[in-house]
Amino acid sequence: MTTREEPPGCFDAYAVAAWRAGLAAIERAGLLGDVPLIALEVLAGCASDYVRSALSANTATPRRPPDDLALVRVEVRKMMTLWLLLDPADEVAGPLRADGLDADIAALCGLRSTVH
Repeated sequence: MTTREEPPGCFDAYAVAAWRAGLAAIERAGLLGDVPLIALEVLAGCASDYVRSALSANTATPRRPPDDLALVRVEVRKMMTLWLLLDPADEVAGPLRADGLDADIAALCGLRSTVH
């Protein structure tokens, strides 16, 4: 398996930050090469989608309905646990920031956290 030092070029800044954090986590755990990086691309893309959707939630044109956004949040947190980015005890729910973003996902995507 060959590894990339950089994520796919189609990623936005949120996905790039998430990809790099996930790659660093598996490198620290000594698992690089044991894990298909396509799965990391899924995590990064979903985390970015969550952030962009959550930031648009209170606008005139939200990207996702609230129920869909909640489901994406749950799935991203599950993936973060699998990628050793969250303690399994914290998988189900995490703190929300004042702007409504999940603080852990926001941090994964490179946003400074302001917990509500």
